[in-house]
Amino acid sequence: VVAADRTPSQLQEEIRKEYINRKLFNVLTVTVKTEERFYSVGGEVRYTNRMIYMGYTTVFRAIDSAQGFGDFANRSRIELRRANGQTFMIDWKKAVKDPRLDLEVFPGDQIIVHRRHY
Repeated sequence: VVAADRTPSQLQEEIRKEYINRKLFNVLTVTVKTEERFYSVGGEVRYTNRMIYMGYTTVFRAIDSAQGFGDFANRSRIELRRANGQTFMIDWKKAVKDPRLDLEVFPGDQIIVHRRHY
């Protein structure tokens, strides 16, 4: 059974059908659980932590899940570090005007909201 591009429920059903069709079992309950995947949000946010990746999310949604910007956040210096080493700087004011600049977050990514300097 190929698991790629299938949801856990689709995979469960396919495995169940395969075992029943081969007459290995008459009744079978299959449970497929995916490994939990994480991204982290840190720096000048209200709740710095590792977050469970639940599917499509963006940098701004990730910051919202960290209870928003902290009091000293530099909203023009939001850093997104990909698990593969790529780094992107996001300016909140520009990204609010152009949602394409609010980049997608993937498992293993790290978001750092830098501190504002006076």
